[in-house]
Amino acid sequence: MAMKRWMACGCVALAACGGGAEEPKPGAGESPIVSVEAPAGARGFSRADTAWSVTPRGIGSVKVGSNARDALGLNVTLADAPGADQACAYVRSGRLPAGVGVLATKGEVARIDVDSGRVATLEGARIGDPEARIREIYAGRVRQEPHKFSSGHYLVVTPADTGYRIIFETDGKVVTRYRAGRMPEVAWVEKCG
Repeated sequence: MAMKRWMACGCVALAACGGGAEEPKPGAGESPIVSVEAPAGARGFSRADTAWSVTPRGIGSVKVGSNARDALGLNVTLADAPGADQACAYVRSGRLPAGVGVLATKGEVARIDVDSGRVATLEGARIGDPEARIREIYAGRVRQEPHKFSSGHYLVVTPADTGYRIIFETDGKVVTRYRAGRMPEVAWVEKCG
């Protein structure tokens, strides 16, 4: 029931947000991107804030497995949406740094995506880093796979807790984006697999 309400919330929030920069259209197999403003008085991202480091289990206070509605401050009127309990949504929230999105399944945070900006992992890896730096930072834990859509690579980092991953996408030289979270969602190449 909570997921049904949360998914409907996303539709309402998307329609209500208008006026901002237009988000890219979803591709085949992808759910719409839902943009949500933080509630009035909520603490948002500050450029000086160093607490926004990505780990395999989340970013800042947004933890994988947590209720997405609560973690992201979704506070609009909710209604039931048929089939939403099986659904997946990609959410951008005013509570997160620019360039960071959350993939949620069944109402829970499943993964964090960093598509732009300077947000780094706890170990200091970020967009723009050379592939060699990722291999150095995560020595012994990186597996390279061919990129599905380009001549680049996926550098897959497996932490001690093997139910999670950090996956860096590269153009063959430098990191162009990355994601972190639980299996299987973190491995989905298209946002909502």
